[in-house]
Amino acid sequence: MSNNYKSKYSFSAIIRLPDPDNTVSAHRTPSHAIGMTETIIYAALLSKQTHYLQESITSC
Repeated sequence: MSNNYKSKYSFSAIIRLPDPDNTVSAHRTPSHAIGMTETIIYAALLSKQTHYLQESITSC
């Protein structure tokens, strides 16, 4: 195997996958109403919006 193959297909991404900073919380009520996948996407979008709002407030 070449070194290029080893570096391209390293397992570092798999090791970083369960990173505790990479979590999304979802509430049970919307998951019953619209589905779990949709609730997770919605929660992730809300999290991003909150992050960007906090960044814009601190940068002013």
